[in-house]
Amino acid sequence: DNVVQSIIQSEEISLLLDMLLAYLELLAERFAFQKPEKKQEVAHQVKQIIDQEFASDITLKFLSQKIYMSGNYINILFKSVFGYTINNYLTQVRIREAQRLLADTSLSVGQIGEMVGYRNVTYFFVIFKRITNMTPLDWRKMLTGRTKMDEEEVEE
Repeated sequence: DNVVQSIIQSEEISLLLDMLLAYLELLAERFAFQKPEKKQEVAHQVKQIIDQEFASDITLKFLSQKIYMSGNYINILFKSVFGYTINNYLTQVRIREAQRLLADTSLSVGQIGEMVGYRNVTYFFVIFKRITNMTPLDWRKMLTGRTKMDEEEVEE
């Protein structure tokens, strides 16, 4: 095919190896996913990695290194099994954990954002509000049923 012609015409060994690896990966993925249960297995493996490592910098490259498949293929496979993207699932897991930490701890919003995988507190605020329709601080106030003024009155 075209891949074989490109390999034959290649003059650089490193380019040849890259092309050969890409071709072998493509073949392996095609054969591996002819069985529907294999798709399910890999998709659930991705979910398990996210559930355990959501605070890490999870990217398609990170997942592809864990599962030994191309990141784009993993993303397509995940969506075909669950109906939503890896990024959507990761966001849901992070926000659910942030909600739990806001309810159960007195950690600052910035600390919680970092603990759930957001290195930028402003971005954490934006994502939290997009998912919950309230800021992390408003979420905490809603759960505690107390405002800052209430807390100050109690301390006096």
